[in-house]
Amino acid sequence: MGIGAGLLADRLLLKGGNKRCCSSLGLLRKTFNSVAFFGAGACLLLVTLAGRSQPLNLLLLVGALGLDGLATVGFYVTHIDMSPAYAASLMGVTNCVANFAGIFAPLVVGQILITSGGAGGDGGEDSERVLRAWHSVFHLSAAVFFAAALVFILFGSNAVQSWNDPARDRAKRKKRGDEAL
Repeated sequence: MGIGAGLLADRLLLKGGNKRCCSSLGLLRKTFNSVAFFGAGACLLLVTLAGRSQPLNLLLLVGALGLDGLATVGFYVTHIDMSPAYAASLMGVTNCVANFAGIFAPLVVGQILITSGGAGGDGGEDSERVLRAWHSVFHLSAAVFFAAALVFILFGSNAVQSWNDPARDRAKRKKRGDEAL
């Protein structure tokens, strides 16, 4: 999805040679990111309405992951927009912080399942409790997607930052006398 999304974004941005189809690169980034996160969140909410239909649930989960791939044209590349000089470092820092979700998500899911009594069961009433517990997990996941989309819409920027200029930074260090840094 990422490669296709990138090609589509380039096509929208530079439609007809140098004429822009979209009003700005920032709008394009926020649009793709919004479709990715709101779409993935909606798919996760629909999983809670799909009942026990395995094919439908599978389709919705694949849809959520596929739509999430559109974020590659959204917030992932804003690191390059904001600071071409330090994009790799920015990506490393933000990816490190984002990986905390991978550490804490299983703990949160486990806690939801244990406290709701949905950590196991062999059918009957226990089966319904397990299903309700997993619905809570999907509701929480959808809420995280929606919140992240709103934060990027409200606060996301692709403007080049003032601290992006390495030459200016070298000049400042030289003036202070710490050229070796």
